Amino acid sequence: MIDNELAIPEDQPIDDDDVLAGNMLGWMLSLFFAYTIFTSFYVIWWTWKSIQAGQL
Repeated sequence: MIDNELAIPEDQPIDDDDVLAGNMLGWMLSLFFAYTIFTSFYVIWWTWKSIQAGQL
């Protein structure tokens, strides 16, 4: 049987600080993903408009 070093023993609950850190990390990753999608669409739009105007 392989002993998983990352497993949390059942007698040790997850601390509130760890839960808060996990929630904040999730929010930061979600916001970064949304920013990346928004920026990608802006660059696509800018490129399309530049091609249409004959600037590229």
